[in-house]
Amino acid sequence: MAAKELKALVEIGASLGYTGDELKQFISEERMRMDREKEGKEEKERVEKEKQREFELEKMKLEQVEKEKQIEKEFELEKMKLVQLEKEKEAEKERELAEKEREIQLEKLKYEEREKERADAEREKERRYELERIRLEKEVEVQRICSEHEIRTTELNRQNEGNGDVNGNQGGNGQNNRGRSVAMKALKLPPFNEDKDDLDAYLTRFERACTAFDVEPEYWSTQLARLLQGKSLDVYQRLTDAEVGDYQVLKAQLLKRFRLTEGGYRRKFKTSKLEMGETPEQFVERLRRYLIKWREMAGYDATYEGLENMILRDQYFLTCDKSLKTFLKEKRKLNLKEMTKAITRHTVILAIIVKTKSTKQSCLIKTKQTLDPTVQVGLQFQQDYTVIIVV
Repeated sequence: MAAKELKALVEIGASLGYTGDELKQFISEERMRMDREKEGKEEKERVEKEKQREFELEKMKLEQVEKEKQIEKEFELEKMKLVQLEKEKEAEKERELAEKEREIQLEKLKYEEREKERADAEREKERRYELERIRLEKEVEVQRICSEHEIRTTELNRQNEGNGDVNGNQGGNGQNNRGRSVAMKALKLPPFNEDKDDLDAYLTRFERACTAFDVEPEYWSTQLARLLQGKSLDVYQRLTDAEVGDYQVLKAQLLKRFRLTEGGYRRKFKTSKLEMGETPEQFVERLRRYLIKWREMAGYDATYEGLENMILRDQYFLTCDKSLKTFLKEKRKLNLKEMTKAITRHTVILAIIVKTKSTKQSCLIKTKQTLDPTVQVGLQFQQDYTVIIVV
């Protein structure tokens, strides 16, 4: 306790009449009271400070929580912005994809429209070609009828003018020659166009026209030559003097030049389809003509047995491997019996026998097929192996 405070207590005790021990007792009690009051005050101040500190801490916590909430709110807002931005990007991508899809669809529609226009133009072209063909056929038919009428009228007039004298026979011969000449002049067909016309159909029409106009077969080659051009005319010009008047030779050479051989007619028979404007009856008739030509080119008779042999030979040929087909093609035309005999005798490599030099022993290591006892066998000796080949 400070001296000033002690002096004040002494003065207060003296004023109260305390002296000696009573004064000491008074001062001691007052000092204890003052100390308690001071301690109480200090405790109170400490408690106040503690409360103030706790308040500050709580305030700081609240501020921290608020700050964290603010940060979280800002984070959520940023996250929402990113999500929105991603959605906008996805929407933009979808719009771009939709736009591309729309452009593809438009391009597809344009392509389909162009294809449709091209197909329509092709159909229109085929229709016009078919109409032109029908018109030409009708013109040919009309010319044929008119020419037949003129020929018959001329013949009747000449017969009526005959007087039965001794020169009648000579006049008749002259009349036949003039009638044949008129028929040959009346035979008017469009020239053969190798880019548009089918040679087989053209030759059939030509033969029918010659028959209808009573053109003698020995003049058919000359008449056909008048209608040829380009490559077909080259075929006629390459004929020898002995062949130039033979229609069958000219026909065979034309068919060969335009690949209408046995294989060509076989391919036409198996791959032909119904054409635009063609009726089922006409299609069947065309197939029948291809089959007949195929049979004739193959050299088979027009009998059930001949047709059976041709079909069997063709089906067997389809089952052969490539090397055997090549072998049969090199043999040219073979009937069924000749073909089966040739196949039996044909083996490219029958077996390979390896000879060991030290022991001079033979060991069969590969066999392709069994050896027919009627087949002749040849040996080719190599350095360390022997190849058995059918000869």
